Amino acid sequence: MSYQQHNAKKINVCGIGPGNRELIVPEVFRLVAESTLVVGGSRHLEIFNVSDKETWVLRNNIEQIIETLKTSEHTAMTVLVSGDTGFHSLLTTLLRHFAANELNVVPGISSYQYFFAKLAMTYHDAWIGSLHGMTVDYVMKVKSNRKTFLLTDSLNSWKQIATHLSETGLGECEMYVGNRLSYPDEQILFGTANDLKEQQHDFGLCSVIIVNENASDKD
Repeated sequence: MSYQQHNAKKINVCGIGPGNRELIVPEVFRLVAESTLVVGGSRHLEIFNVSDKETWVLRNNIEQIIETLKTSEHTAMTVLVSGDTGFHSLLTTLLRHFAANELNVVPGISSYQYFFAKLAMTYHDAWIGSLHGMTVDYVMKVKSNRKTFLLTDSLNSWKQIATHLSETGLGECEMYVGNRLSYPDEQILFGTANDLKEQQHDFGLCSVIIVNENASDKD
């Protein structure tokens, strides 16, 4: 049995990578150019030429956007998502409302792919997760995995993570903190959790990689 997609009406779901337009795959530019309706964050839409298209800016309006996608007469529509479509993206929500064969999904470079590559590290041997509105026992993940990747949120900043690791006996773990990854003003901090918890930096949401050489999974 072959898997085929046959629908006159197609919704493209495109990952646009960590932020730098040079890291967006060419297929995304082609699909946006062919679309007559484009959905994305304001930062996403600024990357593309959408002046001749109907556009929707993602805010707290996902239900309205889904209804528009369902009822629109447009036959070529694109939804832009940060990073990769398969890692904590809007694709999860869209799949609750549309069949898989109604979606044309184009992956992008995720934050963890970019960050691990930047540090010349592999990630097949890492635990990868997000703290965005989620409760994760990341201390246990760090204890049991040599490499751990976390996306921070406003309640779990890089500094809070460093402090918590220090307080739970993991202060000697190496931490890498990536701020505005892929942008010209990208910043990467490196040090032990003990060191970083003492530092002050005005960072927003960050990517964090923690390396524990004493993890239980270490060969």
